[in-house]
Amino acid sequence: MLRLFNLNIYRGKCIDEIISFINEQKFDIVHLQEVVGKSFSYPGVDCFAEIEKHTGLRGELFTMWHHKGHESGHCGNATFFKSSLKLKESLEYRTKPFLEMEDPDLYPTEDHPKGALFLRFETGGKEFWCINAYLAWGPTPFDEPYKVRDAELLAKQIVSLQHPFVLSGDFNVVPETKVVKLLEPYGRNLTCEYGFSNTLNPHMHKAKHLFPKGLAVDFVFVHPNIQVHEYKKLDAVELSDHIGLTLDFSILSEAIAK
Repeated sequence: MLRLFNLNIYRGKCIDEIISFINEQKFDIVHLQEVVGKSFSYPGVDCFAEIEKHTGLRGELFTMWHHKGHESGHCGNATFFKSSLKLKESLEYRTKPFLEMEDPDLYPTEDHPKGALFLRFETGGKEFWCINAYLAWGPTPFDEPYKVRDAELLAKQIVSLQHPFVLSGDFNVVPETKVVKLLEPYGRNLTCEYGFSNTLNPHMHKAKHLFPKGLAVDFVFVHPNIQVHEYKKLDAVELSDHIGLTLDFSILSEAIAK
């Protein structure tokens, strides 16, 4: 059995708590979004370097954009994993080309490049993909033509995979959108299946008008040949403006279910 943790880390605002939690829970795979460098992180640290250094996990960083003129001004996704997992292949899916931005805070958030990091692992003689996604925001958590286009391209990438997969991340849209529905034919949507109606932390999130109801914008999808043992939302663990998700799973078969 493998353990996966997913979280948008809010530019590392609670980086020390995140590191402690990862070490305490002993995850096999960690999917993090909004992983930024020193010039853009709240504590002024390179989030990727800090997590890799203090957890002992190996990391792969997918940089989506860079804060122009700052050596450590990146933003992207990072996947961390135990050395017992053999990394076989790495792919990047980009919604827009890599971008250098003078001031990321003044650049429209819907125009920030986003995407997904695909990593293919081998363990126990079986191979599987872990897909760490961060999709477009703005101006609302509902469908926009550019969001639907991005989801269509992501779905095409997933269809091409030759092994089972786990897809998780911050999709920045709610369950009823076409963005989410486009991905449901390829795997179980656990966030909806388990009835999670909110994945945002009301105590830390800037959009206070969303609460108390909140929004479900973080998702985990699993291929039919992934067996789910436990899927949890960590409401009581405050690590970010998003709520962390954990998945305990096994790989049933390498063969793609038809």
